[in-house]
Amino acid sequence: MSRGRELLVGVVIIVAGAIAVVGTLWLQGKTFGPVRTASALSESVGQLALGNAVTYRGVRIGQVSAIDVLSDGSGVEVTVRFERDVALPRDPAVIFGPESLFGSWQAEIVSKQAYPSYPFFDVPPGFDAAAPVLGGYALPEISRLTASAEEISQNIASLTDRLELAFNEET
Repeated sequence: MSRGRELLVGVVIIVAGAIAVVGTLWLQGKTFGPVRTASALSESVGQLALGNAVTYRGVRIGQVSAIDVLSDGSGVEVTVRFERDVALPRDPAVIFGPESLFGSWQAEIVSKQAYPSYPFFDVPPGFDAAAPVLGGYALPEISRLTASAEEISQNIASLTDRLELAFNEET
């Protein structure tokens, strides 16, 4: 009988260890199948961080696996890892922007044709990469938008002062 209990305890310990290992790998986002990656080049990435979501048409298809400044300092290279096999548009690009109002950012894969006014990063010809390279654009952060709004309000105040001088009671 004690042999049976010892065997049961051993099996429980092995199963618990396997669950702990698999759970840890799952929480780290490790995959065991083939991994597809791509790079996105941009002038900046805003508040993007490692592990942030990569989405296409609003669906999470991967995560950001690396962020690095280009060696010549002209931009930033973001490496994304796809968790599922998805056919991307013919003219893919990446927009880095807020995922929610709570501060987390995402890399959204879009068609350049859908956003013609965005100045996507021009990928240099012959850029050395083992995976596809996409042009990227980072949406302005709220602090930059607030600073721009403040500058606009100061310009309007200056124009108002000038108009008051030009069109006073004497004119």
